Amino acid sequence: MKKFFAIAAALVLFGTQAFAQFSVGAGYINSTQSGKYKDLQGNWQKNKNTIDLNGAYVGANYTIDLSDAVNGLGITPGIYFTLLAGKDKDIASLSYTDIAANLPININYGFDLTGDFKLFAYAGPIFQLGLIRTGVDTSSNPKTTINYFKDQTLAGVVVAKAQNRFNIYLGGGLGFEVNNQIQVILGYNHSLMNIMNDDDLKAGRGQITVGLGYKF
Repeated sequence: MKKFFAIAAALVLFGTQAFAQFSVGAGYINSTQSGKYKDLQGNWQKNKNTIDLNGAYVGANYTIDLSDAVNGLGITPGIYFTLLAGKDKDIASLSYTDIAANLPININYGFDLTGDFKLFAYAGPIFQLGLIRTGVDTSSNPKTTINYFKDQTLAGVVVAKAQNRFNIYLGGGLGFEVNNQIQVILGYNHSLMNIMNDDDLKAGRGQITVGLGYKF
């Protein structure tokens, strides 16, 4: 975790060394987790159950102007946090909470539509560190809380391995900017790594974001 935030701080500091514009943003995020499992014959089968989570993100970034190289080009490192929650579709008593820190590094390109309006596109990797990933089952009394970043045991036997905290997403999107300050952004990203720490299970996430940004 310390290395993750050290990288984030270094990128933000780098942004201050060149012409850069600071911005903050927040918005809605929808995350759908789907997966596969290996059957007894060793073949991969699609898991019909998906986990749909909804929540919010908030963060900040620096856009470093690279117009000297290509007009309208920039690179935007930043950091933002996501909070997601939702219920299991098949197990009504089970609900999830997921909190993560994210480090995006986007290449962006924009062009003016008119004097006050600008359209831009962006794409790049997002390095994610999971902070909290829990499930709460209210069917038992007292209710049971599951920490998915720890091995799940039953009678001293590991029945489910700890999920991976670290992931890499590849994302992109479009934005609309007004008066070089207010931004409306629509994006999508998908995880490239397996969430599960198990040779017989695979899981990934696709995420849609809709948000507002403000440039200073």
